[in-house]
Order: sequence, then C-alpha cells, then structure tokens
Amino acid sequence: MRSPKNSKGIFITGSDTEIGKTFVACAIVRSLVEASIQVGVYKPVASGLSDLESSDAHQLWIAAGKPGESLARVCPQSFTQPLAPMIAAESENKIIDKQKIISGYDYWRECSEFVVVEGAGGLLSPIAHRLSNADLAAQLELPIVVVVPNRLGCVNQAMLVLEVARARKLPVVAIVLNQTQNHTADLSVQTNFELLRATMNESDFSAIAVHCFAYRQQSLRLFDE
Repeated sequence: MRSPKNSKGIFITGSDTEIGKTFVACAIVRSLVEASIQVGVYKPVASGLSDLESSDAHQLWIAAGKPGESLARVCPQSFTQPLAPMIAAESENKIIDKQKIISGYDYWRECSEFVVVEGAGGLLSPIAHRLSNADLAAQLELPIVVVVPNRLGCVNQAMLVLEVARARKLPVVAIVLNQTQNHTADLSVQTNFELLRATMNESDFSAIAVHCFAYRQQSLRLFDE
C-alpha cells in the first residue's frame, strides 16, 4: 500500500461488532506514529459507554499520543445504551447531528497529516437515519480497511463486505484477519489466510492486501515506506 503521506486517511470498519476493531485501529495508529506521521483519530459516534475515559475513542487517542485539543474532539457524540447509535440517541431523547459528524472530521483533517476514522459496527450498520458506515466512508472519500475475526466463517464474512464495497464503488485497501483469542481449538485459523487470499484472487480482489493480526499485537504497518 502506498505511503500514508500520499493519502488523507483511512476508514476502519468490521464484518461485525465486538471483533477487536478498535484494537486493530490502535495498532495501525501506533505504526503511523512510529513512522513520524502526525495522526488524527476520529470516532464520529459511539454508544454503550458511560464516559469517554473508558471508550474506544480514548484508546485511539492514547495510541496517537493525545493529539488535538481534547478527547472530546475524537468522539463528539456518545450515548450510554449499548444499542445502534441512532437508537441509543433516541433513548436519551437526542438525535445524531450529521453535520457535526462531518465538521468533526474536518477538524482532524486540518490539524493532521493523516486521519484514522473508526466506524461504529459493520459497513452497512446505520449510524443515523439514512447514514450507514458505507455512506460516511463515501462522503469522507476515504479508502476502507476491513477487520474480520480469524475464525471459521471469516472468508464468507470478508467476501460479503468486499462485494458490498464493490457494488457501492468504495475502495478497500486491506483486510485484517484479527486473532481475537490467545488459544483456540478452531483449526480453520491456520488456513483462513490462504483460503481468503485465493478466494479474493478468484473474485478480482487481488489488489487488496490481507494481513494476519496476532492476538494482542501492538503495531500493524499497512503502508509501504
């Protein structure tokens, strides 16, 4: 993948929720910081948290070296209920401000060389009414990195996301197979990479990189020097 200095950022999504997407995003951020890239981190909306100090946004902010004015800039809209963001917002008699989502990203673009945006849930998960992660990635004009748990069924999950992205003309630059457990009895873990790579090649996705991410790996370099 080309140098991050030739891009403006990436949009990280997943094949599902609770699959270690934030952990992978933080590893990517650390690798950029190690390469002396001024990184901005952005989580437009989040739900299921009581305070930002215990949030995915906080993990991203720490990984990036606490850039920007404050943690609030990383996640400008958060809600307490563990529900889809727009439903969580409605449960608090609030609405998700779509313009605030865009302006929040613009802040990071202005003060960073590269922005890592983490979506909420999967590619087609709704963020607000008539706004999915796919819609947002398209509006921000960012290429996509897809996190998929390395387990039986991951090839199908990855290919479904790739097909949706292709149908919507969204560029995908990488698939990350995330090892979510230290030890597993799932024998497919040893063969998923080769099977996914072969399946992608047969479906004209050969230009997309595939990375294996070890359990609790701390850094992940997606870019060429």
